[in-house]
Amino acid sequence: MKSILGLIVASIFSFTLTAQHVFDVEQKFHGDEKSAAESFGKRSETPTASAIDITHVNMRIEAEPAVQKIYGDVTLSYKLSREIDTLWLDFDSNKLMTVSRVQVDLIQNLNFYRKGNFLIIPIGQKQVIGLTHSVRVVFEGIPDGPDIGNYFRSDFRHVWTRSEPYGARYWWPCIMTLQDKIDSADIYLVHPKNYMGVSNGKLIEVDSSRAESVSHWKHSYPMAFYLLAFSIGTYAHISQDMVWDKDSIRVENYLFKHQVFWIDSVEEQLLKTFVLFDSLFGEYPFKREHYGHVQTAIGGGMEHQTMSHMQNLNQPLVAHELAHQWFGNKVTCGSWEDLWLNESFATYLTALTHEAGFGDSDWMDWKRETSNYITSRNTGSVFPVDTLNFFVLFSGRLTYNKGAYVLHTLRHQIGDKAFFDGIYNFIHDPKSAYGFAITQNLITQLELTSGRNLTAFFDDWYLGEGHPNLELVYNLDGNTLNFDITQTGSTANSPFFDFDIPISVYKNGKRTDFKFPHTKTNELFSETFNDVPDSVKIDPDYNVLIGIREVIEGTHINVGREENVENIRTFLIYPNPVKEFVGVKPNFIVEEAFAFKVTSSSGKLVKVGELEANGATINTSELSAGMYFIELTSGHTAIRTKFIKR
Repeated sequence: MKSILGLIVASIFSFTLTAQHVFDVEQKFHGDEKSAAESFGKRSETPTASAIDITHVNMRIEAEPAVQKIYGDVTLSYKLSREIDTLWLDFDSNKLMTVSRVQVDLIQNLNFYRKGNFLIIPIGQKQVIGLTHSVRVVFEGIPDGPDIGNYFRSDFRHVWTRSEPYGARYWWPCIMTLQDKIDSADIYLVHPKNYMGVSNGKLIEVDSSRAESVSHWKHSYPMAFYLLAFSIGTYAHISQDMVWDKDSIRVENYLFKHQVFWIDSVEEQLLKTFVLFDSLFGEYPFKREHYGHVQTAIGGGMEHQTMSHMQNLNQPLVAHELAHQWFGNKVTCGSWEDLWLNESFATYLTALTHEAGFGDSDWMDWKRETSNYITSRNTGSVFPVDTLNFFVLFSGRLTYNKGAYVLHTLRHQIGDKAFFDGIYNFIHDPKSAYGFAITQNLITQLELTSGRNLTAFFDDWYLGEGHPNLELVYNLDGNTLNFDITQTGSTANSPFFDFDIPISVYKNGKRTDFKFPHTKTNELFSETFNDVPDSVKIDPDYNVLIGIREVIEGTHINVGREENVENIRTFLIYPNPVKEFVGVKPNFIVEEAFAFKVTSSSGKLVKVGELEANGATINTSELSAGMYFIELTSGHTAIRTKFIKR
């Protein structure tokens, strides 16, 4: 595996970064975070799902654009890990979709009934472990259900489906589990001859010998239930061969005829994306078949296995959905709580195209703008606290972008080699490759390559609320440059974020970089430096997710050796952090009283008053928790320092 550093193109073109590029590449329900009450759909609760291993799906769907009704004939072949006498399938019992026939092991079953979101089929006798069984369901009707427009849509130019996360049951009888993948599938789409039918895998044939055409697609790789989909529409079919020194991939494109220009606009970037992902994460996971795009009216895109549904083929969206073929399709999140293993990775891999110089955005712009977007709100964790709420589960700010930035932060904590080696091992781990994974599987692989215990990192950055805010006060004492660093969380529930802080010092056009292990709320670090810096910056390359990055120039001591330490005017703050009263004591003799003012970290004036010349205490009990500054003024002297209120 090559280092990513060797892949970065020397000449990087700068593009204006828009919110569309950073925030809403895919638009799977997300946008601004909504109220937690806005929940739709429901997880599967079938009691027999854990016993069933689906070995094959044979699906025949008859549909056409502008007609809402579909006709379906689906056979699930399966093996059992335990004996069952009743089979439960996810299939919504709305009145618009009826079941006309059910067969179990080729024998007609008349005992089936509908209940809630399920089709329940009493078998009569227990099915045998180890044998291959089958259930066939023939149905017809109009798909319906909560937010059905995100799952099934038919208009004048096409009809298409999507199932993630809970919509499969609205248009086909299935088992909605993230514990078992469909081993293989044959999908037959019956449609008028003037349309094309598109689905997963390879197109085996289009039989037009009868009144309607039948497009037969075959997929021979394991596939999660929600990645099976189809589209029937008026398409132009254009094939591309992506060829590079190591490999080649056939890309099949099905686009609306008036929008075929998208092919030429992204062809060069698509080839470079294949090369980049191949070099970092291994060969395209479904190489025996192909990859493809089919244009639909879907919001953004959806990474249906081998055939992504796309609204438009813009560069970041194409890269994002291709990335999903590794992260989301080859390895699928093992629970919806672990969805970031799909979406954060696809978002970060898209960002890697910017780093490599052929994405549509400048790499530094992506980091800065994405960081600002994430920290524009103080709350939220990558871990989705409500997976029945689509706006939480598919949060653009948290699941997509914060998760991607957590990966970027981790990369710069453990180094490129450990990071990319760990990710490569994760995607190739026999326990999860072409199967499912949870976050702990990722942590295990990254700990092996980095040699570090990463539990605390993931507790803080993945599970933790909000982000760190930093204040740095620096001063030069002789030839020692001191950095006084204070961290506050963006919310009262935020953890202390333990990480290595990158600090850059600038002098006469030269930059000197330091990295300090930040392990407690307030810390002092020192480095040898021979002159007063022109400026100091916290993480100027935006390699860590940080909110406020405040830098304050302190009092420089004994600079040039012409004055004594005793003459430097400073004052002592104690205790710090403070609960109720903060003591203030000057370290030099004055005759006059001090005027003081207290401001918040945002600059808001919260308290003013006067102190005796020999010091006194200030009551802070009415202040909320956070970082504050005290400025003392006496005559022509003004000095400023900070304290933390608990």
